[in-house]
Amino acid sequence: MNGNPRPSTSWSEIIAGVLLGTAIGAVAALLYAPKKGEETRAELLARLDAAKQRLDATAVEVAALAKERLSECCSDLQQAVIAGREATRERVAELQQQTGSE
Repeated sequence: MNGNPRPSTSWSEIIAGVLLGTAIGAVAALLYAPKKGEETRAELLARLDAAKQRLDATAVEVAALAKERLSECCSDLQQAVIAGREATRERVAELQQQTGSE
C-alpha cells in the first residue's frame, strides 16, 4: 500500500460501466447465437434501440437529479452568504462600539 486514498467513483461512472457491459454482453451473445444473419441483425437493432431508450431515460433522470442537487447547493450557498454578511455587519458594529467610532 502506498498510503494514497483510493479515488472515488461517481454513480454516473458506475451506471455507464454497467450499461456498457450490458451492451457488450448482448452484442457478443447475438453474434454467437445460432441464427440467420438477417434475424441476428434485426434482433441486434431491436436490442440496441431498447438500450438507447433506457440510456435516454437514465440520462434524463441523472440530469434532473443533477439540477436538483445544483439548486440545493445554490440555495445553501445563498444562505451562507447572507449569514456571512450579517455576521460581518454585527462584528463591524461591535468593533465600532468598542473603538467609539461611527
